[in-house]
Amino acid sequence: MTPDFAIQAFWQKNQLDETLLRSPLVRTDYYYSRFVGVRYSF
Repeated sequence: MTPDFAIQAFWQKNQLDETLLRSPLVRTDYYYSRFVGVRYSF
């Protein structure tokens, strides 16, 4: 994995996270814990 690819993938994941967070259906403890887990594991 090249640095450029990693940056692009991280940016795309951030965009997806923002889209999901705007939906009230996913503002749950389950999603938040998964969100944080993905952040730290990235």
